[in-house]
Amino acid sequence: MATTTIFGNFNVVDGMPINGATNGRLTYAMYKTSIYTADLQAALPAVIRCFLPMGAMPFIKDTTVFLYGKVTTSTAKSCLIETVNMFAYPGNPGDANYGDVPAFAPRMCVLGYVNGGVETT
Repeated sequence: MATTTIFGNFNVVDGMPINGATNGRLTYAMYKTSIYTADLQAALPAVIRCFLPMGAMPFIKDTTVFLYGKVTTSTAKSCLIETVNMFAYPGNPGDANYGDVPAFAPRMCVLGYVNGGVETT
């Protein structure tokens, strides 16, 4: 078993509220984003899922957020980031200077068990 966590700055677009299938009281938002590499030259598509408090609305398009979350991957789809904590940077996303934050590629931490023999030297 392994777990992968991620934290960093993300730009979220296409926020869509979705009601849970079980009772309709559990609501979450899905956003599209990208996970940039350390050199900021390439990116992987990703989807962010964030649970919303009752009556809350998703962030508007092009909101810059800082998030800490867990990553799951699939061979058929984009990476899914399950947020543990996410907050928007203050300001108006429509302002020309909004989102001028330092270039900071997201950081990942992968913990897990590797099955196999151990080579000693």
